[in-house]
Amino acid sequence: MGLPKFRFERDTEKAKIFIGSVPLNQAGKSGWECADWDGENAFRRLANDIELSNPGIKLASKPSWVGKLAGMKSRKQSTAGLLIIVDMNEDVKKMMNKEYPAIKVAGKSRSCRAWKEENPSMLCARCLKIGHVGAGRNNEPVGKWCRQKHLSLEHRCPVLGCEERHQGCKHTRIWCVPCQNNGHITGDDDCPAIRKSSPGKF
Repeated sequence: MGLPKFRFERDTEKAKIFIGSVPLNQAGKSGWECADWDGENAFRRLANDIELSNPGIKLASKPSWVGKLAGMKSRKQSTAGLLIIVDMNEDVKKMMNKEYPAIKVAGKSRSCRAWKEENPSMLCARCLKIGHVGAGRNNEPVGKWCRQKHLSLEHRCPVLGCEERHQGCKHTRIWCVPCQNNGHITGDDDCPAIRKSSPGKF
C-alpha cells in the first residue's frame, strides 16, 4: 500500500495590515448586527472581496475587526478598523511603499498601514496623543492632516476644487500634534516625542 503524496510548499513571509473605515454591514444589508459576524463563514465574502478587488493580495487567514463589536454597536458605528494577514509579495510591498497606502474594500479605496502591536509609544488614532491608544476613545478627535475636530480617516481637503479625502495632499500644512513642531507630520518615526516615549526603540 503506497503512501499518499504530499506537496511541500515554501513558507512565505506574512504581513499584518490595518485597514481603516471598513463598513460593518455586509453586502446587501443597510444595517448590521453583531451576530452577522459570527461563525466560520461570516468573513468569507469580505475576504473574497478583498482578494478579487486587489490583484496580488492573498489572505493568509480570515480578517478580524479591531475592537469589540458590542462596543461598536453601542456607539452606533457604521465602519471600523479591519486587520488582515497577507502573504508578503512584490504586489504587497509596492502597495505599502506608496506615500499613501490604500486597499480596495467594498468598492472603495481605504487607507491602510502596516499593523504595529500596541505599545506605549503608539499614537492614538483618535486624539493623536501618545501612550493610551484604545483608552482614548472618549477624547475629542483631531485630524492628522488639518488639526480640525474629526478623525484623520474622515479628512477632506477644504480647498475648493481639491478632491483628496482621508489623506494629505499638496495643501496639507506639515505639523506634528504630539511635539507641536512643523518640521514633520504627526506619526513620523523621527518625531522627538515618539522617540522620547520609547527609549531604546530606535
